[in-house]
Amino acid sequence: LDMNLSRTFCDMKIRNNPTPWLDKAKEALLKRMQTWKRNKKNGNSE
Repeated sequence: LDMNLSRTFCDMKIRNNPTPWLDKAKEALLKRMQTWKRNKKNGNSE
């Protein structure tokens, strides 16, 4: 990730206020990573 983008995510992460957008983005990324892992394990390529 670009350093500015990475720093922005880090700043948002440590805030006390809830960040629904960041939570949704995190969930989507984790879901995508699980799908990728599962496909990689099964020998499928994307």
